[in-house]
Amino acid sequence: DVSFSSDFVDTILDDFKYSDYSLISGLQLNENLEVYYHSFWNKITILGSYYCIMEKFYLFSRIIHLLNLYPRGKVVSESLNNDSIFPVDVVGGSLFFVKADVMKKINYFDGHTFLFYEEDILSCKIHSINKKIGIDPRVFFVHYCSSSINDNLDDVEVNKISFDSGRYYFKRYLTRNPLLIFIYDLLVKIYWIEKRIAII
Repeated sequence: DVSFSSDFVDTILDDFKYSDYSLISGLQLNENLEVYYHSFWNKITILGSYYCIMEKFYLFSRIIHLLNLYPRGKVVSESLNNDSIFPVDVVGGSLFFVKADVMKKINYFDGHTFLFYEEDILSCKIHSINKKIGIDPRVFFVHYCSSSINDNLDDVEVNKISFDSGRYYFKRYLTRNPLLIFIYDLLVKIYWIEKRIAII
């Protein structure tokens, strides 16, 4: 569900030769050929993980939509005007290139998540060996957003997968503190209670 030119590939391969980045992507455009600003983001912290749950709460979601907030951080437009690679914490999974030796060193992908948080975990593993992730704004690709998830899973199933994957990321890569994990689980329970009330 992406399209890109051969120049895109050539540029990324040159980036690997002449830079110290280990995972690189270009600018992601949507179907209207507009830059999709949420295709790379800041690392999701403990508070960010709580935020990702709370943004699904009815009232809280209305507030953050009104204020145009985003838990993962919106990349400032100045970065897009660079003529060279700039560093980011996490790159979305639509399209990226990564060095094979780095993937081997971090033992490839973590298979304990599905659909969500895969990129965040990959980022943690790459940064754990002091390697860099970046975006080359000179090249772009178009992502034709797939509707396959929504076609095959309902809202309840999607959120369950998201919460389960998020909890694994939270506990494995952010903290083992029982109290902080309890707060995560409590927020998830509050969401499901709110969901049941809304159905009634």
